[in-house]
Amino acid sequence: MWRGRLLTVAMLWLGASLSIAEHAMADIRENCLSPTSAQRLNALQAEVGAGRHQLTAVVILNAPPPEIYRAATEIDQMVSWMAGLQSGEYEARGQDEPIGVGMIRRLSFGSVADVEEIIAAEPPSLFAYQITGGMPVTNHLAVMLLEPVGDGSTQFSWHQYFDGSALSPLAMIRKRQVNGFVSSSLEALLEKYGGKTLTSC
Repeated sequence: MWRGRLLTVAMLWLGASLSIAEHAMADIRENCLSPTSAQRLNALQAEVGAGRHQLTAVVILNAPPPEIYRAATEIDQMVSWMAGLQSGEYEARGQDEPIGVGMIRRLSFGSVADVEEIIAAEPPSLFAYQITGGMPVTNHLAVMLLEPVGDGSTQFSWHQYFDGSALSPLAMIRKRQVNGFVSSSLEALLEKYGGKTLTSC
């Protein structure tokens, strides 16, 4: 019986800590994004019927938006910073053809391969995709927003949505996995370009 109570207490604590983290992330979204970016983010979530908001991370990178956009979208550059990514390809993309809405990309993370559809591609300010296969998430949406900073740097924000009950053990585990993936990836981006993580604006 005591094990059951401990498990219940642990789940309630984890749910509360994630709820507090979500509140902090909501503050970052409201205070760090321009009104135009915030509107675009909300519109994309509504347009594709994405799950409730799960994760937001914001960094300042010491490079201009066009350079960061290429690093965030071109697979040959993504392998240098995206956690676990080994290889990948865009399907139905001609040589030198820009990445466009509706394109499919396959990313290999060793034993796992994600299939993703490009939802929005607006260089150098916005890129969005949905995981449609591989990773077991439903109603997924990821949005990358890039905003220029006065000194030639880029504010880069990565927003992840997917479904899952706030108190579901599986959803909480999945959320922690996504958080770890995004955090590790952004740390590598910061090592590559220099900059800082934003926890408030």
